[in-house]
Amino acid sequence: MNQCTQSNSLATPLGATPPTRLAGGVELGGIRIQVMWPCLDGFASVSFLFGPAFGPFTSNLMNWVCEEGFCDEATRDKDWVEYAMMLIDGRESAEEYQRVKDILTAFFATKTKAELLEAAMKRRVLITPVTTTEEVVNSEQLDFRGYWESVTHDDGSTVHYPGAFAKFAETPLQVLAEAPRLGEHTVQVLNEPDRSADIAISEPTASTALPLKGVKVLDFMWAMAGPAASRVLADYGAEIVRVESANKLDAVRSLSPFPADVADPDKSGIYHNMNAGKRGLPSIWPSRGLLMSYGT
Repeated sequence: MNQCTQSNSLATPLGATPPTRLAGGVELGGIRIQVMWPCLDGFASVSFLFGPAFGPFTSNLMNWVCEEGFCDEATRDKDWVEYAMMLIDGRESAEEYQRVKDILTAFFATKTKAELLEAAMKRRVLITPVTTTEEVVNSEQLDFRGYWESVTHDDGSTVHYPGAFAKFAETPLQVLAEAPRLGEHTVQVLNEPDRSADIAISEPTASTALPLKGVKVLDFMWAMAGPAASRVLADYGAEIVRVESANKLDAVRSLSPFPADVADPDKSGIYHNMNAGKRGLPSIWPSRGLLMSYGT
């Protein structure tokens, strides 16, 4: 979330249209990107998105929609990888995009959250139900895992508490104690003796050297999470060599903001934000690329 916020704040200095958050989506350049849809028994979050990272999953979704008769083959077979660029440069109209969203609205209105979750796992589509508090408490999955812990309060009542995030056979995590009552530990805390460091702490020596100077990292990661993490290493002085495929562009290169809203895979603000301070190298895959990586 921080990375997305920081990168999209570049829209103004780049002369691009700043994105505007909306309930259930975002508006970018007058185009409303919808990610939340109503279904038979609530709502579902649907990543109906495009580009190399999302397009294949969107294609799986549209195959399902077509199978059930909600769209024709021409709609199903749109270039969902290139679709965002098509909207930006005008090859696809906002009206046509809205028509496709209307198709999805009609489709999801026939499905329950359970049906959508099952399809997400079987059909490889990016859908997750929006669950209520009651649904979380009564979740069959959490019940099967034995997630909830019964905790007895001083008044004799028993309350179900969230349990451990993982089950460790050798070193099980402790069950949460009863939630403290208002002011229960005030006297105890105020009567605690002052605490100081167990060892003497010397003043740090002033230095301009970055802590990771001399560390070298060969970065083969793709899209957002990995390159954003290695950007932090670069900020602390590590020498990062980012290796990219010359045949399959990094998905982030297709994401806005672009200078003056002109899409260009070499000028994505998000891409440059995540790769600042690094060196770049195109991979020569498979033969020379393998030799290069093993020989480093």
